[in-house]
Order: sequence, then C-alpha cells, then structure tokens
Amino acid sequence: MSEINRNEFIKLLVLFVGTGGAIAGACSSSDPAAPGSSSGTSGGTSGTSGTSGTSGTSGTSGTSGTSGTSGTSGTSGTSGTSGTSGTSGTSGTSGTSGDSGADTGADTGADTGPPPDCNANGAKASVIVANHGHALLIPAADFVAPVDGDYSIQGGALHDHIVSLTAAQLMALAAGTPINTVSGLGAGHTHAVTIVCAAS
Repeated sequence: MSEINRNEFIKLLVLFVGTGGAIAGACSSSDPAAPGSSSGTSGGTSGTSGTSGTSGTSGTSGTSGTSGTSGTSGTSGTSGTSGTSGTSGTSGTSGTSGDSGADTGADTGADTGPPPDCNANGAKASVIVANHGHALLIPAADFVAPVDGDYSIQGGALHDHIVSLTAAQLMALAAGTPINTVSGLGAGHTHAVTIVCAAS
C-alpha cells in the first residue's frame, strides 16, 4: 500500500466516522432491544410545588368614640318688678277774682286803642321802680336801623339817670319783647326800668 498524506487521512477519518454513526443509528432504531437490556429511565420526578402561604387576617376596626352629652341650657333671669307709679300732685287753688267794678271802667278805653308798635310810635318806660318824676321815651326813628344808644330818663325829676340799650335789645323791643334793665347812678341811687313799645 502506498503511503497517503496527512490531508487524505483526515478526510477518510471524517468519512468513516460519519458512516459508522449512520449505521449505528439505523441499527438502534430497527433492531429490537437485546434481552436483558432496557433503556435507562428518565431522571427523578419533579418536586411538588410549594403551597401558597395563607393571607393574613384583616385587623378589626376600632370602635367609634361615644358622642359627648349636650350641656344644659341656662335658666332665664327673672323679670324685674315694675316701679310704683308716683302719686298725682294736688291741684292748685284757684286765684281770687279781681274787682270787676273799678277795672271795667278804667281799662275799657285803653284796650280799644291801637296795639303797641315801636316802629310807628317808639318805646317808653312802662315801669320805673321808686320813681320820683323820671320818664323815658325812645323815638321810632331809632328802630329803623338799631344801634347801641344811651337814653336819659330825667323827665320831671331834679336829677338825671342814663339807660343804655344795645342794638339787639332795640330789635327785641321792636319784636314785642319787653326789656328789663337798670339805670346808671344819679344822686346816689339807680332805678330798675322796664321798657315796652308805645301804643301811640
């Protein structure tokens, strides 16, 4: 036999291995198994799966707190007692009637005249306390545009007194309000004087 090279040897080896494997496979598939021989059993049985753990029990819910009791309402205050009504005043005594005979004749003439009017007739002293001849006359012209003024009340007396009036007092006179004042000092004394509008 001639010597073969290395490459040819490897090819033949490969070819031989492949043919032997095919023949062996055919024999194992068609020939019955030899007596006493048995195929090996597959490996051990799979282990049983573990049982699932039981779920935990839910906790019990807490009990609700009891509601507080309502407070008692306060008692109403007692109403105050009504005050006692005051006693009625006693009625005044009636005044005594005037002397009808003498006054009727004297007053009738004076009352029927024109009403007092400072703007038309001026003013006069209706009363001069402790009078001894004094008289006061204020001309109507002084009421047209009243200003402060001084007036003599000498009249028929032997001495004089001065009565001072403001513009406001003259306007009050013209509106019908009597003016009470006190004269200046004269002969060591003064006089309280009441002034009103003249009727004529």
